[in-house]
Amino acid sequence: MRIYLLLLILSLVWVSLQGGLLPYLTFYTILMIPVGSAAYLFYVCKALRFYQGPSSHLVTRSEGFTFPIVLENTGPLPIVSLRLIMEKELCSFLNFDNGRTWSLNPGARLEFAPEMACLFAGAYPVGAKQFVIRDCFGLFSYTGRIPMPWRAAVRPQITDRADALLDMDQIRTAMELKSASRESILGSDLREYQNGDSLRHIHWKNSARSGTLLVRCPEPRQMEQIRILLLPEAMGNGDGPDPLSRIRRRDHFLELIVSIANYFCRQNQSVIFWYPQEEMLETVVDSYENFQEFYERIPDLLSGSDENAPDWKTWLSARGTGEDGPILLLNEKYTDENPLTVYHL
Repeated sequence: MRIYLLLLILSLVWVSLQGGLLPYLTFYTILMIPVGSAAYLFYVCKALRFYQGPSSHLVTRSEGFTFPIVLENTGPLPIVSLRLIMEKELCSFLNFDNGRTWSLNPGARLEFAPEMACLFAGAYPVGAKQFVIRDCFGLFSYTGRIPMPWRAAVRPQITDRADALLDMDQIRTAMELKSASRESILGSDLREYQNGDSLRHIHWKNSARSGTLLVRCPEPRQMEQIRILLLPEAMGNGDGPDPLSRIRRRDHFLELIVSIANYFCRQNQSVIFWYPQEEMLETVVDSYENFQEFYERIPDLLSGSDENAPDWKTWLSARGTGEDGPILLLNEKYTDENPLTVYHL
């Protein structure tokens, strides 16, 4: 820009002192350079084609994968300077130089594939966010948005977080059938007598055979069908205050949901998840096949805006009959000490 201004001043002085065809031609040529630069930037925006990301949008948090990027110049003029601005907070690139610039000849196509890893569970755009182009004179630059951002559906890693947070005995107590007898039903399994055991539970015949007091273990209490209502926060369009903190909370929320589903699956206990969209939807996890499907879909299931979702209390009141038993609530604003709360219809 300084060189341009110097040339403009010199040409103006030349015109003022000498006049004539050549000085005026030089002056107006230099004067029109910014117009030509602006027209060139407009041309590059129209001629540039950009493609990014693999065909499958489903990835796993913190696991690296190949992220192909294609740049193409479809016009008759070269693109002299092109730089990409990549997403840095939500993903990381292992072998990509953020400051690198490219030039593309007419009709040229450039392909490269850096290694990328998404840092949070959820659904959000990653990869290249913007492009920066400069004119051939170096006077102006233009920063534009990538027209087709790549949106990742990132699965959380499967952890054992729920093992430390959930107590199956407490859940059984909360979800115990109202019609179940308060008196424990004795099963056929035996164990050694311990202080405090009822004498009525002693199996005298087997105790006499073994020479050790043995008691009959109670059968597991009958439980209501476990139903968990997921209460995510509305994500909005991502332009609100501190969107990164929302994505972090959603990451922890999804990880806990998957861990809870895996926990009940290992306990051979089926669980129903309800989650809000335009209406309340339901997913049943009663096998590892269902768990795997739920695990792959959950980032997208909770990715949309929940602003149009029905009020969950109104929905439960309209749906429940009073005989369905308690509902477990998992709010995105949970605390690690008490992630699940019991809601009675």
